[in-house]
Amino acid sequence: MSYIFITGGAYQGKLAYVQEYYNISDDDILDFEKSDIDRENDVGENAKKNKEDVVEKWLTDSVKDKKCFYHCHLFVKWAVKNGVDVISTWEKIVSLLCESEDCYVIMDEIGNGIIPLDRFERNYREQAGIFGCYLARRADEVIRVICGIGNRIK
Repeated sequence: MSYIFITGGAYQGKLAYVQEYYNISDDDILDFEKSDIDRENDVGENAKKNKEDVVEKWLTDSVKDKKCFYHCHLFVKWAVKNGVDVISTWEKIVSLLCESEDCYVIMDEIGNGIIPLDRFERNYREQAGIFGCYLARRADEVIRVICGIGNRIK
């Protein structure tokens, strides 16, 4: 299995690049922006004890047969919001993937610009940065996309 991490700023054509260059179809993509993990499966204050059950159910229902993960920074935001460990949950996602399939992970760079005043937003950005570094270390390839053009950096 090849692990390919694609990053770059928002609206830079990362998904189009991956679909064209790696021949990924819409059915192969799990988009965390459109995923029900953020809407229906919020752990919430009253259900913190059951967060692992919520995550496990969502993982088994959603990740199967996917090989491209889009808007992964929103996965991080959901995890931080609900007190779910980002890296261990990601490891569960990777373990559910077919060993012979390539895995494409697309995440926006969100650490540039003005530092937010809101403590949650600062924490989320820090966790997204840590997660991005983790993904880059594990990846077989790292590609940064700017204006729809991919530049291989690893």
